[in-house]
Amino acid sequence: MAYHRSIKRILSGRRVGVLAAVVVVLTACGGRPAEVSPNEIPELEAQLTDNPEDGDVLLRYAAALFSAGRCDTASVVAARGAQAKPRSALGPLVLGQCLEQANDFDQAVGVYGAFLTTFPEERGADAVRARQMLALRARATLRAQTALAQEAQLGTQGGDPRTRSEEHTSELQSH
Repeated sequence: MAYHRSIKRILSGRRVGVLAAVVVVLTACGGRPAEVSPNEIPELEAQLTDNPEDGDVLLRYAAALFSAGRCDTASVVAARGAQAKPRSALGPLVLGQCLEQANDFDQAVGVYGAFLTTFPEERGADAVRARQMLALRARATLRAQTALAQEAQLGTQGGDPRTRSEEHTSELQSH
């Protein structure tokens, strides 16, 4: 499935970032926004000890890790959860936001897009679509800031005397 290949490809080359302490995410069951606290991590780890392949618990654990700013682990757990529960939007939301935090907006947009292509009407698809738009905006902003910084740096450098505009050359020839 293209969605699973996309997640595996992203994890193989992902970069890690740090996130805010508590975030609002879409829960795997219910589809309602709920705060996920890092305080839930020990309980979720205990549940995973009993049932390590429980997709709902994996995704909730990934969200708790995400809220604790532990994207390195959250990304891996979110990918496992997404494989167990591919129709849940929580996996791509956690993974995509970790990629966004690492300023890897292209990969984040790819994660969101892969989910939306495969499950465009699934519960949580609107939240994924909104994150995709935010990632696209952030990518455009970062590219604009980079271009402005490069332009400013070029403005501080003197021009190459071997390069002249036609207007400047014709002015020099007329004098």
